[in-house]
Amino acid sequence: MSSLHVLVEEPSMEEALKHLMPKIVAGRAKWKVINMGSKGRLLKELPARLRAYRQRIENGENLKAIVLVDRDSDDCHELKQRLEIMAYEARLSTKTSPDSSGNFRVVTRIVVEELEAWFMGDTAALQAAFTSLS
Repeated sequence: MSSLHVLVEEPSMEEALKHLMPKIVAGRAKWKVINMGSKGRLLKELPARLRAYRQRIENGENLKAIVLVDRDSDDCHELKQRLEIMAYEARLSTKTSPDSSGNFRVVTRIVVEELEAWFMGDTAALQAAFTSLS
């Protein structure tokens, strides 16, 4: 059975995913949510963790990873590029840049405020972002 590791930066995302993952994965893979504790720590430790994943894959483990990082005030495109470069340097294909067969091992995603507002039901934030909801 394949393994899926979801790397997050904070406890609320970890807790939410613990409830969502069983519905999303539905027994198709073993999964684990890994709370890195902060965005800074996640970004600092991600290159080494991705290299370790590559080693595990080379040793025969069927492992994939999802990296979820809050945009905060960062430029979304620059942050995404930074994550993609980390995966490339670890020699892991991504959903954005799959291998020649279209396969990938890592999915990098940026979490933005509007999505968090939808998820958390923040009515004021939703109305500010989408005036048609007023």
